[in-house]
Amino acid sequence: MRRSRATRTAELGLPGCSGSSPRSDLLRHGGRTGLGERSVSIVFFALAAGSILYVVMELLNVGRALSSKTLVTWGVFVGLFLGFTTNFILQASGV
Repeated sequence: MRRSRATRTAELGLPGCSGSSPRSDLLRHGGRTGLGERSVSIVFFALAAGSILYVVMELLNVGRALSSKTLVTWGVFVGLFLGFTTNFILQASGV
């Protein structure tokens, strides 16, 4: 029986919602990456930091184009606040 495309897409999105994948489970339980877990972690943190900087710079460019500095400033502030709040909740819960 052939499954629909929507079902396959939902099944692929489910691991992304939980923050895991078959590869991350392997790394979490002692699998080898060839580069070392610390090196891989540093690379992904650098990629995440670059992504955040890119989004902030794009927000500032949009604010400049729309001449709405106050709205963009509040957007950046709320985004940073939500990011730090999420980090605090995860650290407090022991994840």
